[in-house]
Amino acid sequence: MSTIFEAVVCPASEATQAAAESLPQFAVVHRDQALVLIRRAGRADNFLPELLFSVASELSAPTGVAVAAFYDDRVAHREAWLFSGGAATRSFGAADELWVPTDERGEPIATAEPLTFDRLDPGEEYETVRNAIDLALLAAGISVSLDCRQVRQIAFEVG
Repeated sequence: MSTIFEAVVCPASEATQAAAESLPQFAVVHRDQALVLIRRAGRADNFLPELLFSVASELSAPTGVAVAAFYDDRVAHREAWLFSGGAATRSFGAADELWVPTDERGEPIATAEPLTFDRLDPGEEYETVRNAIDLALLAAGISVSLDCRQVRQIAFEVG
């Protein structure tokens, strides 16, 4: 089954918790010093970037940072925006993602240098080691252990 989600992730604080709980269109999950807000939407609903950007802007004002993330594995879409002090400061997309070659068993070679998409050899097989959402979460410094895989799992659990 495919996975689709929109999320806002920010540091957990009393201010962000209160603001997040006032947003009925989001499920709010506290995870590892972060708040993860998953937009409640049906599988056929379009992404609503304006809504997520507004929420990320609002939540980044008191805490300093927030990430708005969009994920659709039907079309390999992973996109994230870093917000700081109420404004979008950077976007992360396919061009930013990091890949490593795989071995003969299809396993990522952990010792290989991570490469961006424009540096991949078309004759080699690769695996993504840091996708756009991972990179935005790392840049935000919200949680050292929260990554795209965990946000996807949260979306699945509240979905």
